[in-house]
Amino acid sequence: MAANDRAREDQGAFARMKEIVVMSEITLSATPKGNGYQATITFPTGVAISSAETYPSIAEAITAAALKLLEMPERLTDLDGAADL
Repeated sequence: MAANDRAREDQGAFARMKEIVVMSEITLSATPKGNGYQATITFPTGVAISSAETYPSIAEAITAAALKLLEMPERLTDLDGAADL
């Protein structure tokens, strides 16, 4: 099989995989604020939820965002529903 034919075959397989795989991305971030870091959760829709409090380190802010996300299972369930559309 020629290299060009193989490349076209790989591109076709990749295109089919892209049609099947649906992934949602949730971003947990820490932004400098005052003397610490503010935790933020950003959903695929662009909606962002930020903490009112600040945390002394980036790790603590990210951990707080992750814990908050776990307290909102309905948001994760909504992502499952959106993937079915």
